[in-house]
Order: sequence, then C-alpha cells, then structure tokens
Amino acid sequence: MYRLEVPFSGPSLDDKEFYAAASDEIFLSFGKNVKNDAFFDQNRAYAGIGYKFNSKFKLELGYFNQMSAGKTVGSTRNMDLNQALHVFVFIDNVNDFFKKKEEPKTN
Repeated sequence: MYRLEVPFSGPSLDDKEFYAAASDEIFLSFGKNVKNDAFFDQNRAYAGIGYKFNSKFKLELGYFNQMSAGKTVGSTRNMDLNQALHVFVFIDNVNDFFKKKEEPKTN
C-alpha cells in the first residue's frame, strides 16, 4: 500500500490542519497455493480530505474504488467494481487513553 498525505498549508502536517490523502494498493496472485488463475487480483484506490485535530486524533472522509478480478466465464474474465464513501478515524497511541495520570509529587 502506498499512502500520501499532503497538508494544505505548510510543509508538514500540524495540529488543527486540513490535508489531502491518497492511497493505492495492488494485489497480485502467484504461487502454488493460489487458486485464482489471474496474476492481477485487485486494485484499491482512495482519495480523501482529512483534518488533524491533535497528535492523537485525525478524521478523514474520502472516495474508495476497488477493482477485482472476477470469475472467468468461457474465455472472458469479468471484473468486479466496488465504490464506497469512507470515513476514517485515526487514533494514535491508544494506550495513552488508559494510562493513569501521575499525581504530582509532594515533599
């Protein structure tokens, strides 16, 4: 999977900032245990817009397109096409949400 995030302002993605996101995944089928006879299995492409709230939380909305190798009928291979609207919630360092806050030390 290749993924790219480009901030709308400035060279780096900072807190409270919008960004564009794009990704692509290509799946190939090969090897003795593969039952699908097509070398190309599927491609998943995504483009969206996101907002980084802080260092732990991002929200993203985008368009997803999946093209996958379908069944072979006679000598023709069908392709399955799927499209979706995706909403992603990214939470970094989930463990930080469950840590006890340290009490200030008193002497």
